[in-house]
Amino acid sequence: MNHLPVVSRQFRQAIAHEMPGLGNDPALWRLLLYLCFGTRRDYHTGRLLLSGKTLAWLEGVEYSAYYSGDRFLQRFRDRCHVVLTLTEPDPSNHQARTVKAFIPSVEAERLIVEERLNQDVSDCVDIVTGQANKLCIALAT
Repeated sequence: MNHLPVVSRQFRQAIAHEMPGLGNDPALWRLLLYLCFGTRRDYHTGRLLLSGKTLAWLEGVEYSAYYSGDRFLQRFRDRCHVVLTLTEPDPSNHQARTVKAFIPSVEAERLIVEERLNQDVSDCVDIVTGQANKLCIALAT
């Protein structure tokens, strides 16, 4: 991702409340971060790209030609109750796998939009760990 994985403390707490299935699982938090704020988009469809290498990185495992992120995606679906619509890659047309996420909780979606519009660095935390981010602290001072 081309940005820092930081959000306001209030946002992270609200998402944790709305999506308790995330728990303390860093991989699920990273995937949520990518789904909400990822910028790598398919040129033709505008949907978020989701390569095997990206999935392996988000899951925190080493990528190999045999890696399949399907179990990881299913764990995310089951624990977070997020609907993921995936397209399969089509090498003949140079199209990668893409994903579109639907977060059932309207409040969670509202919070995501609000966070995108209102970045306050004075009280930001790492979205994955919930810990204060040193760079944000430095930017706020």
